[in-house]
Amino acid sequence: RPVTVSLSDGEWEGLRRQWRELIDNYRKTHEDAGGKLDTPPKPQNSRHGALLEWSRHIERAKEVWKLSEGTLCHAEVERSPNGGFRVVALYPVMISRKLFEVSPAELLDRTLHPPAKLSELSPADRLFGWVNQKRKGAWRGLVRIGAVSCQTSPQDAIESFVGEDDPYDPDGCGLPLAILSTPKPQQARFYVARSPQGESQYDGISKEQAAYRAGKGLRGRKVYPHHRNLPEEYWDDPKEDRTQHSNNGHYQAYRRPRKEGEEQRDNQNRSMHGWVKPGTRFTFEIAFMNLSGVELGALLWLLQLPEGHFHRLGGGKPLGFGSVRLELVPEASMIRSGKEMWERFRSLDEPAPANDPGQRAQMFLHRTKDPVEAFKEALCRAYGKDAEPFEKIPFISAFLQGTKGFDDGLPIHYPRSTPQPHSEGKSFEWFVANERSQKGAVPGYALPDLTEEIGLPILHGKGGGGRG
Repeated sequence: RPVTVSLSDGEWEGLRRQWRELIDNYRKTHEDAGGKLDTPPKPQNSRHGALLEWSRHIERAKEVWKLSEGTLCHAEVERSPNGGFRVVALYPVMISRKLFEVSPAELLDRTLHPPAKLSELSPADRLFGWVNQKRKGAWRGLVRIGAVSCQTSPQDAIESFVGEDDPYDPDGCGLPLAILSTPKPQQARFYVARSPQGESQYDGISKEQAAYRAGKGLRGRKVYPHHRNLPEEYWDDPKEDRTQHSNNGHYQAYRRPRKEGEEQRDNQNRSMHGWVKPGTRFTFEIAFMNLSGVELGALLWLLQLPEGHFHRLGGGKPLGFGSVRLELVPEASMIRSGKEMWERFRSLDEPAPANDPGQRAQMFLHRTKDPVEAFKEALCRAYGKDAEPFEKIPFISAFLQGTKGFDDGLPIHYPRSTPQPHSEGKSFEWFVANERSQKGAVPGYALPDLTEEIGLPILHGKGGGGRG
């Protein structure tokens, strides 16, 4: 029989706020997936060709969002201590997605939110500049990046994939890349930390325990590790489909597999007409002014990473693209102190520069030592690691691991349910299997800390592990 549940003003406001957040989430997810309200959904295994329509909370989201009188909704209730019922949540459909206990923004430390005033600027904001997105106010960057010039001849720098007599690509569309996944913050095992300090969660805990909850934190910035130890011929003949053939455990994961002999191109992936060949060299200038010793040291350290470490640049990083090695050119570089600049402008005569490139390089490298050491010492003091090496500071250690990659020879790719890539991606199958209960337990693999990575297993597939 019908049951009437009375709500206080506070309870009603809380339920309405939760409802509107849920409808906003449905609408945003629909838009992110490329859904268009004026185009009906495509039938998928619908019987007798039945016509499909978008759900009302998507098609009429603005109206449903208001939760005005007469809006159809489903209530989740629980028994209250007095024997009655308490409304826990309202949903637009009987089987609905549920919002987490707290939002990701609520788990983000206040110091990591976008700054609203000058006193909240991060070191990167102060170095590269900042503009207030809501009100007036800006901070001029202290570093300028000059124009980039390619030092390799065009014929040796660029590999083109069009203009060839290719039976698989008669229209000259280029190389079809593998599907690049979008962020999935609802996968809390990968995005939520065990505590505000950012540690990875434990494997095997329930989905509810792994969710966004008070007292937890966020894992940090997304990192795309360098793809180390790839087979020598990995990037050769990219238009040849070798995606189903293992090369010492590595598959041609950057291109989309053909399906029934046809290239796969749709709104899930992109095709490229060419790429910059590995080993191509570029030069550019960096100009800076008014940097403190610590700020200069941080910049110099980033520009002189240890041998075998690479920055990541551009798109396609999950597929292995964009590993860039930065190296300073000491004989063409110069650092001047404020006092030297003052003395220079007081004199009408320009000081004669050192003519010997070796001497110029030696002078520059000598001047880089103190700022870099000052930067390292400042971080060790700030993080209470005076007794430990600079490289052991957690975020420095993780950064170096990401720029170097891994030494174990395992391939790096999205989590998969089969060792070889699938023409339709289907990385969701791995996440479904990761939550599937078997005898009351779930695999529940969490994304490990970067410095403790041993790879994630292939779920519901044959073969060895891979690194997602």
